[in-house]
Amino acid sequence: MPPSVLSVVNTFPAPSETFVLRKLEAFQAAGLDVSVASASFGADAARHGFGLVQLAPWQDPAGAFRSLGPAGAARAAGGIVRSLARGDTPGARSRLLRAPLAASGADIIHFEFSGIAVQYRHVLSSLRPAKFAVSCRGSAEQLTPLVDAGRADALRDVFGQVDLIHCVSAAMAETVQQFGADPAKIVVNRPAVPVEALAPLAAQREPHDGPLRVLAIGRLQWVKGFDDAVRAIAKAKAGGCAIDFRIVGEGPDREKIAYLVQRLGLQDSVTLLGVRTQAEVRDQLVWADALLLSSLSEGISNAVLEAMASGIPAVTTDCGGMGEVVTSGVDGFVVPVGDTDAMAARLAELADDPGRRAELGAAAARRADAEFRLERQIEGFLAAYRDLIGSS
Repeated sequence: MPPSVLSVVNTFPAPSETFVLRKLEAFQAAGLDVSVASASFGADAARHGFGLVQLAPWQDPAGAFRSLGPAGAARAAGGIVRSLARGDTPGARSRLLRAPLAASGADIIHFEFSGIAVQYRHVLSSLRPAKFAVSCRGSAEQLTPLVDAGRADALRDVFGQVDLIHCVSAAMAETVQQFGADPAKIVVNRPAVPVEALAPLAAQREPHDGPLRVLAIGRLQWVKGFDDAVRAIAKAKAGGCAIDFRIVGEGPDREKIAYLVQRLGLQDSVTLLGVRTQAEVRDQLVWADALLLSSLSEGISNAVLEAMASGIPAVTTDCGGMGEVVTSGVDGFVVPVGDTDAMAARLAELADDPGRRAELGAAAARRADAEFRLERQIEGFLAAYRDLIGSS
């Protein structure tokens, strides 16, 4: 019998986490009993057909009651009241955290981000015999420990308790081992994209004689390095390269980026498109000649994988595991983090040689088809889950 899996996220569905939704839909298609636990559910969450577990009962009491059932809700409420009566606030909090996950009865509880697992680390032992998996995807492991003095110890605690540590890259596997992760628990399973839906976009892309069309996709926040991207565009233009640059995404750095665009006189070359639907993003991939990833930190960028699958080359920084998915000069270009001169030079190379651009794009598409299909990723997860259940 296939295992039941509870996926724990912060928000569901989250527009910036379509990779989670695609994975869960594939699990469901493979016959797994899939549920989602979240503190916040969108209005359309139920249409995906997953069981829904409310993690923040004060936000949706009715949803929490449905998740726990009458008996479970009564037990949880009674335990919380008794803890508070004894002055045991931490105990009440633990019961509040534990109850929804325990009521799910899942064989495997998969925390989709390590930061969520950190919040639950004190109640994991009380949720046995469930098996625990945690995904390590990027900044929560690479950056948060640099600014949060307690996060390193919290990660060590999590990695010591969970049964499976999913890393999106070999680079991430090395990172988590610095926090005490047992190599025997680590499974490297790189991200995947719907290649069959993206590959046909290449045929829709029409040749043109205008400026190089460069696309970037991501949340407008410092870790994405969009200020470096804008400066690279300015340098490429100063060198005589005509570029039309579009950024898809929204976030707290929008004003900063808009100001930089104006300050560098790039109003006619850079467009901030804001949030776009998946269909609109694919329209932008058809428009684009290349994708630029200027990030300071990543696990592996899904935007780059989608660009590759659609047949356009990426110019990416060497952050995280990006060097594992793009081979510089073969199916794209890899440049050092923060090196705006190198970004500008590679973009100029793509602008000057359409034949070379097409060659790199075709190689990127072949690699995406061979390595980044959802089927490959899902089989990797299913094999890891089978091993977990088999070890019970």
